[in-house]
Amino acid sequence: MSTVNTLSNYLGINCWVKQVDFPFDHESYQEFYKSGRHSSFLPELYDYTWKDGIATMHMEHIKGEKIDRRWDDIVLRFVAYRLIPEIIEWSALRSETHVYSHNDLKLNNFLMASGRLVLLDIDSWAWSKTFPKYT
Repeated sequence: MSTVNTLSNYLGINCWVKQVDFPFDHESYQEFYKSGRHSSFLPELYDYTWKDGIATMHMEHIKGEKIDRRWDDIVLRFVAYRLIPEIIEWSALRSETHVYSHNDLKLNNFLMASGRLVLLDIDSWAWSKTFPKYT
């Protein structure tokens, strides 16, 4: 398995800027973001470029409170009852063999902003192979 690195992560002019050393499937992210109610818990991706082996993302800057152990129950319920069902439903409409998911779910990647839970680290969204269907 190859190692991926965040090269920079900073607040730009009216947006958050992140650079990583791997390609990010920005088209799938945009499609997922715009479908259903996903935009209520994800930052908007304004711009994406891939140049010289570096992916640069300009995304919505969301101000909020870092999540800690006080929020465990809320985060767990959000992941179990909202995020996972929406991921499975959205993925099933687009692929029989892959699921689109966030590959780095942890408290540090969540933020509480104006009473809503936000899932950050958008470059962790990717298509992954699913388990084979049992018949």
